[in-house]
Amino acid sequence: MIGGTLAVRMHKAILAWWTGLGSWIGTIGTVAAAMFPFFMPSTTTPDQSLTVWNSSASAYGLTCMLVVALIFVPIILCYTSWCYYVMRGKVHTADIVNDSHSY
Repeated sequence: MIGGTLAVRMHKAILAWWTGLGSWIGTIGTVAAAMFPFFMPSTTTPDQSLTVWNSSASAYGLTCMLVVALIFVPIILCYTSWCYYVMRGKVHTADIVNDSHSY
C-alpha cells in the first residue's frame, strides 16, 4: 500500500495500479492460505464445514461448465474489446457543449 501511494505521488499510474493489485492478491491469498482447505468453517459442528473438496460441483457439471466457458469467454472478450475500441478517446467539455443530444 505504501508503494502504491508513492507511485501515485510520482505520477506513475500503471505502477500504482499493479501495486494495488498486488496488495489485494496478497491480502486474499493470505486469508486463503490460512483457511485452507476450509471455505466456511463451522464453529458448532466442524465435520460439516465447507471444504475445497465437498463444496465443488460434480465432474459432469464441471465438464459442462468448461465447454460453456470455452465457447462464451472468447465471445465476451471479443465483444468487450470491440466496445473499448469504439468508445476509445477522451471526452472534452467542448464535445459535450457542441453535441445537440447531450443534456
